[in-house]
Amino acid sequence: MPSTLAILVGLPILLSLIFILSERSLQSWLGSKLDKDIELLEMISTGRFAETRAGSYLRSLRHSFPPELVGDMLCLLHLSLE
Repeated sequence: MPSTLAILVGLPILLSLIFILSERSLQSWLGSKLDKDIELLEMISTGRFAETRAGSYLRSLRHSFPPELVGDMLCLLHLSLE
């Protein structure tokens, strides 16, 4: 009887707590990471990507990798942002 009562009382509280924490995490992600992803995608589309840290890093890779591979890296970044 006590374990059943503990489950009936504790489980809804635990599920509510998990729901609240996941909602906060989602709002945080939507508020920061999604905005940054959209901004970076917009920079790629408008040609201002070279101004970012990621753009300068990709430019530095031109000396280490063939141009086709660096282009593929940019395409992969674009696809993952979409």
